Formats: sequence, structure tokens, C-alpha cells
Amino acid sequence: MYRSGHPGNGDRDLSIDIAKAFGITLVVIGHSYSPFPLEKIIYSFHMPLFFIVSGLLYKSRGIVRTMRNKWYGLAAPYLLALLVTLPVLWVIGRGDAFNAHLIIDALGAKNEELIWNSPMWFLPSLFSTFLFFVLIEAVTRNIRIAAVAGMVLGLLGSYLVPSIRGLLFFGLDTAVPALFFFSLGVLASNSEGPLAASPKWNLTAFALCFAAWAAARFLGGHPYFVMAKFRIAPYMFFFATGVAGSFAVLYFARFLEQTWKRGASSMAMRGLMFLSSSMFGIYIFHKPVILIVRRFLPPLNGFQFIVLALAGMVVSSAILALLRAVSPRLTKALTGSR
Repeated sequence: MYRSGHPGNGDRDLSIDIAKAFGITLVVIGHSYSPFPLEKIIYSFHMPLFFIVSGLLYKSRGIVRTMRNKWYGLAAPYLLALLVTLPVLWVIGRGDAFNAHLIIDALGAKNEELIWNSPMWFLPSLFSTFLFFVLIEAVTRNIRIAAVAGMVLGLLGSYLVPSIRGLLFFGLDTAVPALFFFSLGVLASNSEGPLAASPKWNLTAFALCFAAWAAARFLGGHPYFVMAKFRIAPYMFFFATGVAGSFAVLYFARFLEQTWKRGASSMAMRGLMFLSSSMFGIYIFHKPVILIVRRFLPPLNGFQFIVLALAGMVVSSAILALLRAVSPRLTKALTGSR
């Protein structure tokens, strides 16, 4: 259903890049001290979207090859970011925070004290999600059966995690519900889909998914989900809003891709492609940028979050470009060879 490849070469489903651009934009806005109602909306589906997209792009390569690749692409950048950040605590006068408790939480991807690194929980969580899935696939020896089994285990396992969360490390706690979304993405990518569907069809599918997301939000009482902290109760509404919201984005992205290919390209579309290509750098650097800029920014009548979000994306992209020019090797290590 979805094709990998290089953007612009004609061999890639650009709707994935568009969805990733929307996703990273939502992440940055969510970390920009946005109004609480907006934050609740964003948090209801933006991280499930990334796990679903990861599943859509998954390719079966065996346990060793897959996990070696994900070590360099996910785990190593996370650990390197910690090594870079922890000494900063001494520089800014927070040496008292540098203790065994903080290290344990950081290795467990529960690094809430390291506010600069707080978004980084996703990397070990996705690494652990890949580990779960490749083990299931090795046992079932069928990717579709593995996807269905992963969805069931992720859904049921989420109810068990709270009782043992203190024993789980390196994102294993959030990887359990993530396994549901990731497996759903794998199943969708290995199922026959409406590849030739018209823009009108995809726009209709977007409207239906959006309506389902809105209904789930209303029926669930507009809960505040924070997947990073395993704050996902009530569970069924978390999974429902995560799926509906994510596929609303994916169908809208497919609609935009089809419109673009029909000759309606624009600066907005080129901007989305840029965000997608810079996504990992923005993800790593946006939080410290936002924290620094916020110290010098006035309230702006409640619109401060817009300036913070723009600064987070623009400055992070500039830092990434500078790093690529100065030290390609360090950039490769920090961004997982992206």
C-alpha cells in the first residue's frame, strides 16, 4: 500500500512524507506551551501517528539485521543525546541533578527531569517496539499474522503495564501500546488498498476518520492522554482516537499528494517536504530551542506558542544544516544516519 524510496524520485508514496511533516509540526506545537485544549487535541493522536507510519514503512529483514539497523538509527542517537545533555546540567548550574536516580530514569526512557531531553522517549520506545514485533514475526513466520498478533498483544498488554511499569526499562512500557499502532501500520501496508483511489475518495475517508475521532473524543470526555508518561486511560478511547486521528492525517496527506501530482504544487507542499526531510533534526533540537527562546519572549497575548513553535522548527532546521556542514559524522550519529 505504501512505497519507500527517495522523495522526488517517483518511487515513493509522498503521502508518508506529508504525514510525517504534519506529525513533527504537531509535536513542536505540543511542546510550545500551547493552550491546554489544543494540547489535549494534539496529544490524542500525534504519537500514535508516528508509530503507525513506522509500521507502514516496516520491511521484514530478520531479527539481527533489523535490530542492528535500529540500534544505530534509534538507540545510539538517544544515548548520544544523553551524553551530550548531561554535562550541560553542570554548565547551567544543575549539577545536583546529575545523580544515579536521573541516570536510571534516563536509561528507562522516563527522563522527565531532563526537560531538554523529554521528547526523546520516543526513540527507545520505538526501538523496543521493533524488538517486540520482530520477535513475534520470528515466531509466527507470517507478517500478517504477526501484525494481528501484535495488535492483540499491544491492546491487552496495555492493561497489564501499570502493575509492572517500575520494572520496565528503555521504553518497554510505552512500547506495549505502541505495538498495537505499529502492528496496525504493518497490517495496512501488507493489505490490498485502494491505490488508485481518487482525491475525492481520500477526502471522504478523511472526513469519516475525523468524524470518528471527534466522536471518540466526545464520548470519552475529552481526556488528556500523554503516551510518554503512560497516561492513556481510558484505554479504549486512547486507541480509538489514536487510530481515527492518525488515519485522518494519512488520508488527508494522500489527498494532498494526489492533488500535487495533478499539477497543483505549491510553496506549502515544498515546505512540507522540507519538514519531512528535516524531521529527525527538528525532533532532537526543538525542545532546547523552545526553552531558550521562551526565556526572552513576552506573553504576546496568548500567541506566544506560535512564535515558539516557529522558532523550534526554523532554528532546529538551521542547527541541523550547520551540523551537516561542520561535522557530517556527528550529524550521522545524532540523527541515526538520516
